[in-house]
Amino acid sequence: MADGIISACDKNNRGECYILSNKYITIKELTDFVCDLEEKKRIKIVLPLWLAELVAPICELYYNIKKQTPLFTKYSLYTLSSNSNFSNEEAKKELEYKNRDMKDTIKDTIKWLKRMSYIK
Repeated sequence: MADGIISACDKNNRGECYILSNKYITIKELTDFVCDLEEKKRIKIVLPLWLAELVAPICELYYNIKKQTPLFTKYSLYTLSSNSNFSNEEAKKELEYKNRDMKDTIKDTIKWLKRMSYIK
């Protein structure tokens, strides 16, 4: 991504916007990959979104009272359900942008989260 940012600066196309994204993957694909990487069992049962949205306000209130971070919120569910399939074609064309392998990005993210003690 850094190469894409540097290339955009070098082009100096004022007002132009580029999406430096990777490929679209589903939440299921992401969780399966993380489980495989961490040698954990894959998640088999997933609540339907409508059910999670129904209980989200109750969960938010519960975790607010306990002064803890909720597992999910109405907003996080909204974000997960929104269209996140963006195109990076313009960046590839104009900036010669090349994205990394998604699995390498996820591996590095997990390493960083552990190093920063955000996860065990």
